[in-house]
Amino acid sequence: MDRRAVVLFSGGWESTYCLLQAIAEFGTDLTTPVYMGYKQPFEHDEYDAACHIASQLNTQIYKIGVNTVPAAEDGIFRGRNTTFLLRAVTAFPNAKAIYLGSRAPLRIFDKYGDSNRQYAKTLSKALQVDIRTPCTMLPKGYIKSIVTNAGVPSSWIYSTEGMP
Repeated sequence: MDRRAVVLFSGGWESTYCLLQAIAEFGTDLTTPVYMGYKQPFEHDEYDAACHIASQLNTQIYKIGVNTVPAAEDGIFRGRNTTFLLRAVTAFPNAKAIYLGSRAPLRIFDKYGDSNRQYAKTLSKALQVDIRTPCTMLPKGYIKSIVTNAGVPSSWIYSTEGMP
């Protein structure tokens, strides 16, 4: 039974930072980036970016199709991370840690409601798995510098920031 790290991986800045942190602690053999496809409008481009980055970092991406994410409201898929975390725990019941790329420390700063350190700690206790949020409170510029210094060009990152 391997005790691996699972990274919820979208190919964006925060999830790539999380992937680098997991690799640093667990190594590439025991780190699994997991892409959750939930029929988001940009899924194809996002998945391509995630695959490209995972390959560059010598990890094997695992894709899970999710049909239970609440419909987009104002372009925001609220509650999606709860679904993703539950699916990750089900798919990898022996995971030692699950990484979530959230920068928000508290729910009040989180437009999704389930993408913050406070929520992750609560769910971590309920699911009895270590949910880690290494991006909490990190400036975006710092995350970008770590990712690009690790050899991932910014042009490979998929980001919806600034999209309507």
